[in-house]
Parts: sequence; C-alpha cells; structure tokens
Amino acid sequence: LLYSAARAQLVEQLIKPSIEKNVTIICDRYVDSFYAYQGFGRGIDFGLLMKVTDIAIGGIMPDITFFFDLAPEIGLKRRIEATGSDRIENEDMVFHRKVYDGYRELARRYPRRIKTIDASKPAEDVWKDVRRQIDSALGFIKSV
Repeated sequence: LLYSAARAQLVEQLIKPSIEKNVTIICDRYVDSFYAYQGFGRGIDFGLLMKVTDIAIGGIMPDITFFFDLAPEIGLKRRIEATGSDRIENEDMVFHRKVYDGYRELARRYPRRIKTIDASKPAEDVWKDVRRQIDSALGFIKSV
C-alpha cells in the first residue's frame, strides 16, 4: 500500500498538473514496475494490485512504456556496477527471474503500449531503437 500511496501522491502533485499544462512526462518507473516486482516477483495477487493501482492513479496510464529486454543476470550485473546494490538488487536470482518474466508477460498482454527493446545491443543501438519507437508514437515516422 505504501507504493500505491506514493504513486497517488506523484500523480496528484506532478503528473496531473503536467498533463493539464500539456507537458511531456518521462518516468523511469510506474505501474508496470509495480506489477512486475510486486505481482510477479513477490507473488501478490495481480487483481488486488490492479484495483489498488487504479485507485492510486485514477486511470492515468502511460502512452508508451519501454521494456528493456535483457537477461536478468546481465541486467543485475550492470545495475550493481553502475549504482551499487540495494534491497532489490540483494534479492536472489529466482526473484529477478520472476520479475523479468513478469515484464515479458506484461509486454505480451499490452503490446500496443509496451514496446520491447533488445537491451543486449550496444547502448547507441538501444537508443536508436527507443528513438524510433518515440518518433513512431509521435507520428514522425510510420509505425514500427
């Protein structure tokens, strides 16, 4: 519930006012992370999570979400090298595999919104893929 309370505060204080001003919003974590970590990773009832989330965000969903598809072992190694480890990084690999599988399942369920990006490529190529998806979403190029 604490995550949902924080998300509700974020929506009310930052996201809604930004939407009203027609400001583009970029979040590095939002509802899909919550579902992946709490639902798939921790095994909390997905239906319950969706109900709590719906109350917290009032139906405000992202137009596009990027799932950076990378084996959890590699992603975890990169994260620890970049920022050190915290409570989440210290979880066992079974947990990280469940979270990864959760993200893959969410991308399968919501392919129009969640765009899968092959993050095993060099960073420059990953950025090009992201940019193509953004340009497509904004109508700058034909759908990819």
